This record gives sequence, structure tokens and C-alpha cells, in this order.
Amino acid sequence: MFQDYNLEENWAVLPNKYTADFTEFESKESNTLKADVFYVYPTLNTEKEDLRWNVPIDDKKQQEKVLNRAVLYQASAFATSGKVYVPYYRQAHLR
Repeated sequence: MFQDYNLEENWAVLPNKYTADFTEFESKESNTLKADVFYVYPTLNTEKEDLRWNVPIDDKKQQEKVLNRAVLYQASAFATSGKVYVPYYRQAHLR
């Protein structure tokens, strides 16, 4: 299935769409940053109870994992290096 990344809803993070928790890490001088950061998070679908082979990008539980794990604990490391972009994308189960 084709995802339209022109739509803001298909992005976990855009420079104008930081969560409150993520803004704690962002550069206070974001207009002077010289680079953009495109962050691709690892597979987060690891629960044995989840029998799906693939997780769609609009799955709310998966989106929460992306925001509260990968974005907060991994992508935030780059928040002072550039404007951060993190797309939602379909994931395969780790198994």
C-alpha cells in the first residue's frame, strides 16, 4: 500500500510537529541548524502475543511505541543537530 508522506499524519515527527516530551531535547536555536535529520527507527513489534506479521502505519499502539520509545530515547539524541523528521512506516514482526 502506498503511503502519502505529503500528509502530516504519516509522520511521527516533523520540525513543526514535536511532542511535548521531545521539545525538551530540541535546539533552542532551531532556525540556525544547518542540517536535517531523517531518523528511521528499528522494528518495535516484538511481543510474542502479537501474531501479525506486519503492522500498518496507522496502528495506534505501534504509533505510541514509536513516539514513546524510539523517538524519545533514540531520535532525541539528534534534536540539537538538526530538524528531525521521523516517518511512520509499516513494520514486520521481529520473529
